[in-house]
Order: sequence, then structure tokens, then C-alpha cells
Amino acid sequence: MTGLARRHPVVLRSVAVFAVTAVVLGATMTRNANVFDEGIILGGAMRVLAGEVTHVDFYSCYGPAAYWAVALLFRLTGPSFLAARLLGVATAAGCVALGHGLAARIARPSIALGSAALMALWFMGVGSFLYPVYPCILLALAGGLLLTRTGGAERAGTLVGSGACAGLAALFRYDAGFFIMAGLVAAAVIALVRADLDGRRLAAVARAVVLVGLGVGIVFLPPAIAYLAPHPALAFAAFKADIIDYPLQWYGPMRRLPWPGPAALAASPFEASVYLGPLLTLLAIPAIRGELRELRVRSGKAAVPVCLMLAVLVAALFYKGTVRVSPLHTLMATAPALVLVAAMLERWTAAGGTARRQALGVTAALLLIGLFGLRDGLRQFRYDPGGAAWLWAAREGGVAPGGAAQVSDLCPTWRGMRGALLAPHYALVSYYLSRHTAAQDRVLVGLAETDRVFVNPLLINYAANRLPGTHWSQYDPGLQNRADIQRQMVAELQAGDVRWVVRDTSFDDYIEPNRSSWHSGVRLLDDFVEARYRPVAEAGAVSIWLRRDVTAPDTTGDPPACRSFST
Repeated sequence: MTGLARRHPVVLRSVAVFAVTAVVLGATMTRNANVFDEGIILGGAMRVLAGEVTHVDFYSCYGPAAYWAVALLFRLTGPSFLAARLLGVATAAGCVALGHGLAARIARPSIALGSAALMALWFMGVGSFLYPVYPCILLALAGGLLLTRTGGAERAGTLVGSGACAGLAALFRYDAGFFIMAGLVAAAVIALVRADLDGRRLAAVARAVVLVGLGVGIVFLPPAIAYLAPHPALAFAAFKADIIDYPLQWYGPMRRLPWPGPAALAASPFEASVYLGPLLTLLAIPAIRGELRELRVRSGKAAVPVCLMLAVLVAALFYKGTVRVSPLHTLMATAPALVLVAAMLERWTAAGGTARRQALGVTAALLLIGLFGLRDGLRQFRYDPGGAAWLWAAREGGVAPGGAAQVSDLCPTWRGMRGALLAPHYALVSYYLSRHTAAQDRVLVGLAETDRVFVNPLLINYAANRLPGTHWSQYDPGLQNRADIQRQMVAELQAGDVRWVVRDTSFDDYIEPNRSSWHSGVRLLDDFVEARYRPVAEAGAVSIWLRRDVTAPDTTGDPPACRSFST
């Protein structure tokens, strides 16, 4: 073991970083389920396991791998909310470990470990571990790690491998995969242009572009062909509608958030992280210039400077967060920027004097912002200690005494939700549906007023273990409040014999500074539901409606604590 540590110290430290990060992130994550974002992933995995195809059978703003990964996990372990969460935690920990590996190529061990700690701190503050941004960060860093091997930009294997990482990222999020590919190609091209190749630069650049593209194609094209093959016109039209038409026409106006100003930053200092990608890159420019100056001398050690590659990745991925500006949506740029800061700190601390003080100041500022994020992430446990995963696990194992009973724990729906925590009204509605609907029943989980759409509590389908009632189960502004989409939904409710509808008013007063507050005036779906269905139960802001020709179930056998109010 000692000999292995001497031969591969960075690898062993990265493994240790992964293990520690996974334990810390897993212990400090919340059990509270996000009824929209996590509902998208878990509900999509349900639909995939039922044989449905992304885009063709259900609307999706993500690529199929976002659901395939969780569906495969469910095949191996059985459906489990906690297993899916822990897969997300492992992915985030992998990002930190790869970030450490990259930082170790441009900085001493202490600085590389510090950079990894900052990234882990950021992930603790952001959370949302099922969000597909984490696999994209992991694959971007993996592609960068391959590309920055000795002679990486000139080796066919590393170029194809880095392209494969971008292709796999595209299966999670098409746009992210494109930007990762562009970033990796640009880094390789810049390095090759500046390298001493004895007049072979143009040929080397063309070769690099082709090999990266080959890697993308090897991973991306087989699923794309399998998707298009059965019904090419239908499949392409569904993909175009979800990934091209809606984002180009509607997503920006409907979901755009403003950049936080002084007042917003004072109220929530962690919001400053949305600026860190370009800011840290600018601060690292002297280090990048130094890398470029030393490229010829260091060509035997690193043909592609790590900091150059990271800077290009930050620039490519930062664009992705410029619509819905938030720490989560800019994380794809922030994560590589936190690795890039290692190059800056290495040079500044080595220079001493004023530069060392600057390094300490930047480190202190980053640590402070990260701690504000950690505070925001852990603040909820002050009011709801039962939401802490570590405390729940300790209680389940008999190590800690039991606490206040949660509705989700008192009224379990099915094994796939074990350990999850839902708001009481969502927990009661999920319990009702899981107990009083047939396994083959599909349920439309929507809103009470569909002429305005923000989000819907999509997780109820997974929590009740009932498939959604329409293709349009994920509600987005500019879709379900349109007349053409509502007509399709009404037709699906009729053709699919959908007996159950959930209507939620929780988001009625949630207003963002964008066009998601737009009321279309279209009530085709609402009028259809109110004419053909009747309310049979409610809990808080959520009501359950049953088709008028179906007899309401007898709920007298439900435990009193688990009864929704009968209407």
C-alpha cells in the first residue's frame, strides 16, 4: 500500500476525496423531496421502466440518459427515492474527485485539496443532487482530465475519449453536451496551434477535431438511431418540439431570471456565485498566460495546459446559466472555475508578498460565500430536524432516539418512497391515491387553473406509484396554458380512460419577474375537468377529482392521521 501511495499519490488522494465528499454530502442532504425537479427525473424513470420513450411518449426538456440512469438503478436495486438521491450524491462526489485530480496537475497538494473542499462546499449549498447538471459537470471534468494527459491533444485515444464524454453528456442534456464538446475542441485546438509541431499544426488541428467528433458520435449516434428508427418522422417531430421549438420560442421569456443586484446579494450572499465563473477566470488570466509562455518548455509534461482547458470550459458552459440565473443553473461554469482558481493560488502563493495576500483574500472571500450557501442549505433543519438524512438514518438504525412523527413516515405509500419527506398535503394526497386507485390507473397531476402555469407537483405520480395521465405531465409555462396543448390533453384523458385528476393551487401566488405570470385565458382543460370530474378529497391546497361516472372509494379504513378531507 505504501508503494502504491508513492507511485500514484494523486489517484489515492482523489479516491479519499471521493469517499469523504460522498459521506459528507449524503449525511447533510435533506430528505425533503422537490415536487417538480425531482418529480421530472423520478417520473421519467417510471415511464421509461413502463416502456415509454422520451419525447415520443412524454414531453421532456432533458435527454434520455437523465431517466435511463435512474431507471437502470431501479432495475438493480428496486425503485427507491433514497437510492436515486445517493446516485446523485455519488455523481457530485465524483465531480469533486475529478476536480481534485485536475487541480493536482497545476498546484501543490494542499491547494488541490483546498480547491476540492471549495467545490464540495458549493455542492452542499446548492444541493438538488438529482438535477442533470451534475452528470454534465462530471463528464466535462472527465473529458478535461483525459485531454490534459501528457501529449493528450496529439493522442488519438484521449481525443476520442474526451469526445465520448461530451457525447454522453449530450444524452443527459443536449445543449450541455454541445458546449462541453465545443470547450474541449477549442482547448485542444489552441494548444495545438501554440505547440511546436514542425509545420504540422493545421493537420494536427483537423485531426483533433475529427477525433473528438468521432468520440461524440460513437456514444451519441447509436441511441439517436435507435430512437429514430421505428418512426423517424414522428420521433424527429417530437424531439424538435421539445428541444428546439419550445426553448427557442418560449423558454427564455417564460423562465428568465434577472442577475442579482446589491439588494439581492445582501439578502442572499450565496447568489454571488452566479458571477464566479467569469470572475475567477479573469483573475486566473496571469496564470493562464504563464502556462502559455511555458508551453514549449513543459511540452513533455502537459501538451494541453490544464488552466487553459478549464478557462475554455468555463467560457463555454457559463452561457448555459445566463437565462435562469441562479447558483444551481450556473454551477456547470462555477465548478470548473473553482478548479481553475488552484492555478491562480499556486502562482500567487509562490510569488509571496502582495500576491500572497491577494491569494488569501480570494480564498477567504470564496470560503465566506460558500459558507453562506451552506447556511442556506442547512437552515431548514433548524425548523425541521427530521429532514436531515443523517438523523433519519441514525433513528432508523436505533442509534438516535425517535423524533416528532412526520406525515410521510406515518402514512407510507410504497417502498419506492421510503425515507422521503413530503409536505403534509402532498403526503396525504399521495397516500390516498396509492391506497384507493388501481395499479393500472393513470393520474393527471396538474393545477386548479391552467391558464397560467409555473410548475406542477409532478412527484405525486412517483410518490403514489401511478403513471401520469398524459404526454404533457411536466408543466411548463408556454405549454399547458396553450389551446393546442390543452386540446391534446383533453383527448388523452378521454382516450386513456383517465379517472383521476389532482389539482393544486400551491403555486398560484408564486410570481417570478418573467412571463410565467402570463394568463393565457385558455380554459379548455379546466372546463373539461370541472364538467366531467368531481372533487372527492382534498388536503391543504391540493384536491383529488374523480370522474363523475365512477363511484368514490370508501376511505373509512384509513388511519385518522392519513385521511384527506372528503369533499
